[in-house]
Amino acid sequence: MKALDIIDQIQNNNQDLNDYSTFFKNLDKKSKKEFWVESFSIDNILLKEDLFIGLPEIWMNFDKEDWIDVLKENSPRPVIEKNSDSRIWDINNFKDLIILNKYFKINPFDLLLENKDQLTKTDLKSCFNYGILLSGLFYDPEDYIIELLEDSNLKYSDLKENSNKLKLQGCKERLDNPDLLKNWLNEKLEFFN
Repeated sequence: MKALDIIDQIQNNNQDLNDYSTFFKNLDKKSKKEFWVESFSIDNILLKEDLFIGLPEIWMNFDKEDWIDVLKENSPRPVIEKNSDSRIWDINNFKDLIILNKYFKINPFDLLLENKDQLTKTDLKSCFNYGILLSGLFYDPEDYIIELLEDSNLKYSDLKENSNKLKLQGCKERLDNPDLLKNWLNEKLEFFN
């Protein structure tokens, strides 16, 4: 079953995400990554975080290399120029960056740079411009995230454990706030021009 079919069932039948927990537990990692990447093509921006929080079975065993695969396969991304109007962007394809930064507290842009030879310059610039222009979306207060996860399938302790695992595998910690992220991204973006 394809990601779009499952997501269509969830949206149109008001099905609980729990109904799919066993399905995703039984999928192999490659299929989970394919589903995760395909889900970024869905227009419903809220659904990505809903899937992330409601069905951790999709990504729970992803390691650094798996997340790099997701970042690379989520391509091509919409072109975002530094001075473009954010009201016309298709921002669904950037949710992977937000999830890695906001929830795992790792720097997804550093992962992109590590793999820049396998990405187009256009995609890299668009990701960096997106981060610069919407850096506030990459952060939520810790208390808010803890509260958000209280009644979900994702336990805060599991999220922290996965975050620590990724850091041990070489993922760099995120920058402390949106302004630092924006400055870091601007500095790195100069190398692309």
